Amino acid sequence: MIYACLPVGSDYGWGILGKYVVLALAGLAATRLVRIPNQPQRVDDELDLARLRPLIAGREEVEGLIGGRREGAKIIQSTGPELAPLIPQLKPSDVCFAVFEESVLSAGAVENARNCYRHIATGSTYCADILRGHGITNVTPVLHGI
Repeated sequence: MIYACLPVGSDYGWGILGKYVVLALAGLAATRLVRIPNQPQRVDDELDLARLRPLIAGREEVEGLIGGRREGAKIIQSTGPELAPLIPQLKPSDVCFAVFEESVLSAGAVENARNCYRHIATGSTYCADILRGHGITNVTPVLHGI
């Protein structure tokens, strides 16, 4: 089971990216959407909403993940400032999906990239190159077409 801890929405970059990544993952493998606390989650398209609604993980399921019940679970998270996981209780995560614009990362961002994720998927080759330039090698660009 893939647990996608990505914001979803219709009117901001991460939300649109998250929505399409979650729907694409659900077409490939069993996937559950873990809603990000304190993030806007408005999906305006009724068809997208109908496809996302059954994927939303329930409270007990999320509490189980946070409590350590992760057998067979793969966790993918998006990042906040400093490449920190948006749900820090779910680190280390299997995969981080990172999109950023900085060409120089802070020491804190590099530390988070090294310690919070087993692998980092980036939204562009630019982001992958920046991470590699900071000595982080567990990186793969995933071109999402948005």
